Amino acid sequence: MPLNALIQFASPQKILGKILAGNNFIQNVSMFLFLILTAVFGYFQFSATGLFYIISTIAFIGMVYTFIKLPQSLIRYVLRMIIGFKYSLHVDGLKNIKADKGILLLGNHVSFLDWAMLQMAYPTQIRFVMERTYYEKWYAKPFFDFFGVIPISSRGSKSALIKVTEALNRGETVALFPEGHLSRNGHLGTFQRGFEIAAKEAKNAVIIPFYIRGLWEDNFSYASKKMKRNKSKEISVSFAASIDILSSASEVKKSVFDLSVQSWKHYAETLPVFTKSMDTFCKICRLKPLYGRFYRSRSKWT
Repeated sequence: MPLNALIQFASPQKILGKILAGNNFIQNVSMFLFLILTAVFGYFQFSATGLFYIISTIAFIGMVYTFIKLPQSLIRYVLRMIIGFKYSLHVDGLKNIKADKGILLLGNHVSFLDWAMLQMAYPTQIRFVMERTYYEKWYAKPFFDFFGVIPISSRGSKSALIKVTEALNRGETVALFPEGHLSRNGHLGTFQRGFEIAAKEAKNAVIIPFYIRGLWEDNFSYASKKMKRNKSKEISVSFAASIDILSSASEVKKSVFDLSVQSWKHYAETLPVFTKSMDTFCKICRLKPLYGRFYRSRSKWT
């Protein structure tokens, strides 16, 4: 099921039917061949242990090949398993993602977990642009290289932006946080214009703004200790409709801001109705009066 969903997302719409038909054909042929193999083992009375080893070896080779070709699937599974204990993730706007174009993801940055939530929400691999000081940590650098992270610094930004352009022209997805740093107050800061340089030479690519809600006041943000909460949280990642790759920093920020309004509005609609909350409060107050004289008068609240 996940593989078929990924195939449908990544395939061009014009030839999607052919790809699905070819995939079904290969699956049916493979099952038929394994059925023949099982019949041969039964006919010649070979040990079932040998058949088990053969199937296990083929499955292991397929697993390694999948990890190499679809590394984001592995990291999404691991992240969901670890982060799922505390966070629940909701995704909006996946229909806005264009599978046949290079995509530059631009959005807010409020927590050190932003990249994890974004990759969990996104169906294909994302190449993140990261500050070089974090990238060059010896214990993390092999991991970053495996997932195609693009390091950037104030001195070497030109070469990094060239890599971003090349990745977009190959139809890949690149994500960077145009604010350039974690938010200190949970609000959108100034969007730097560095991405505009990379976007100038990008062909057949679009910008998709995103907004992450729910990670402010988290232990991995710059919120104060009094504001941080340890309880489970509902995180939302929203993707806006694509905009022109040559859009300016101010235009992108406006799109992200509009998306944030929609995200918080949707969240507010899921909260308990105020009148019901007040009814509950009134019932509690009647059962446990705080001001004896007021309640002894048996005055009724309306």
